[in-house]
Amino acid sequence: MNGWRSAGAVAGLLCLGAVSAVAGPSLTLLTGFWLGVALCALLLAGQVGVTPLLAYLSALSVVFAGTSPDVSVRLSSLVVPFVFASVSLVAAGMSLKSPPPAKRWSFGVLALGLLVAGFSGPAGGAGRMYVFLTEWLGVAPAAAESIVFYARKGMHLGLYALLAGVAFGFARLFVPRRAAVFALAWALVHATFDETRQAMSVGRTGAVWDVLLDMVGAVLALVLAAGVASKRERAAG
Repeated sequence: MNGWRSAGAVAGLLCLGAVSAVAGPSLTLLTGFWLGVALCALLLAGQVGVTPLLAYLSALSVVFAGTSPDVSVRLSSLVVPFVFASVSLVAAGMSLKSPPPAKRWSFGVLALGLLVAGFSGPAGGAGRMYVFLTEWLGVAPAAAESIVFYARKGMHLGLYALLAGVAFGFARLFVPRRAAVFALAWALVHATFDETRQAMSVGRTGAVWDVLLDMVGAVLALVLAAGVASKRERAAG
């Protein structure tokens, strides 16, 4: 087990270093995200370990770099980071300690994080939705704009509700009393990263109001999750 942890940590560090070499001006944003996630991890009181943290940061960093506007120029340069990130993820999965459900929850945490990393860039813009509605479905432009606006706001609420809920479920396995705080911090770091990257992407805009909307979704999910967890504990007791 120690061998897996060591191998995963080394591969993760090598991946972050390799991504840093190709991140360009976006490295500042990426570094801020790394720091934010690391600070969130402190709320877990060291229960998870460094290897899963580095594996998570590695995977999201590769997706971040791969969805940058100049991906066609840098695609070959991402082969090495991708290999290191893959090794780190496998090692993290092998080294993650009990309780048994931790691996299932960690998969959800990773999947939602990858969605944020992938769609926070140009690929997540509203243009495709608008074109689909107007050109494929024949919706009037004014109506299409309204549909896209409200649909995307709903997606903000839904995605960050899921993100916070899954983070809460994961953290409860390790630090039940700090699970809600961890989930809120986790959602805030990702929402801030998401909107900051949008502000830096051509054709997209980042907004503080969207961060607040994301956090509303996170709070609603946590209220529901805490209520369900409390009900289950009373039933079990």
